[in-house]
Amino acid sequence: MTKLKGKLLDTSAMQPVEPRHAAPAVKTRPPRKNPVVKRCSASTADDRNDDSGVGGSNGHDGVGPKRRMGKGYKLGPHTPKPVPDGAIWITSTQVLARYGGKSQMWLWRKINRDDAFPKPVYFGRLMMFSVAELDTFDRGLISKRVGAER
Repeated sequence: MTKLKGKLLDTSAMQPVEPRHAAPAVKTRPPRKNPVVKRCSASTADDRNDDSGVGGSNGHDGVGPKRRMGKGYKLGPHTPKPVPDGAIWITSTQVLARYGGKSQMWLWRKINRDDAFPKPVYFGRLMMFSVAELDTFDRGLISKRVGAER
């Protein structure tokens, strides 16, 4: 029993009352089942050759995003493939490597401004150069330099 302003009140039958302007309840996320997310693990050669379908047949262990096994998504400059002996055509990247790792802009300027520089042949969107024409261009540069030094 509680005494309120001179009257006796029976508090055992009273229920708690929510305030009219209560603060909004804070919504929380339910806890994750597995807080540590395992990403694709690096697969070994044994995993790649395994035909069981579990583990590393495609570099994917079933958890996280799939990872491609090829050379895709590799950003930045790529090293040119070496020119094989007896090659007739080489790519523009191989031409740039042949002249000391020059830039694509250097090659564009050589094609458009230097009349002696061999012009490319396009196979679709690939810019290809004749190795024989590049060799004659190089011999011409060497003969000019040797003739100027004498």
